[in-house]
Amino acid sequence: MKIIALIPARGGSKGIPKKNIKLFKKEPLIAHSIKLSEQCNLISDIIVTTDCEEIANISRKYNASIPFMRPAEISMDLSLDSEFIEHYINWAIENNKLPDLIVQMRPTYPNRTLSHLNKMIDIMINNPEYTSLRTVIEMTKSPYKMYRNIDNILVP
Repeated sequence: MKIIALIPARGGSKGIPKKNIKLFKKEPLIAHSIKLSEQCNLISDIIVTTDCEEIANISRKYNASIPFMRPAEISMDLSLDSEFIEHYINWAIENNKLPDLIVQMRPTYPNRTLSHLNKMIDIMINNPEYTSLRTVIEMTKSPYKMYRNIDNILVP
């Protein structure tokens, strides 16, 4: 089975500029997703989809493939995951490289474990009726005890 890790990393983050290449545990944030993907024996290729040459260069240093640059129109603040995934799938079809399974490895989750990654892939392989799988975590606090930041004022 051909399984690829697809890592989305656009360059225009507004909240934390260049967050995907900020250092976390002495390495760029994106490096953690690339390295974990390399450790997974089930993943055959690691592809970073980015619109930023700096992210692409750092990703290459960590052995990820950047077979194309992501177009600006699907790299905006409100761009959807489905847009960069569709862009990748179209490229894969055109280049006869369509995988059996795509594992999205967001750089903003650097603490995931190889055990969790292997388990998620195993679930997908053993449940062919599934079209997707998303990991979530249980909230440790009640939503009624949370706040929103509205104009620098915490609002319950």
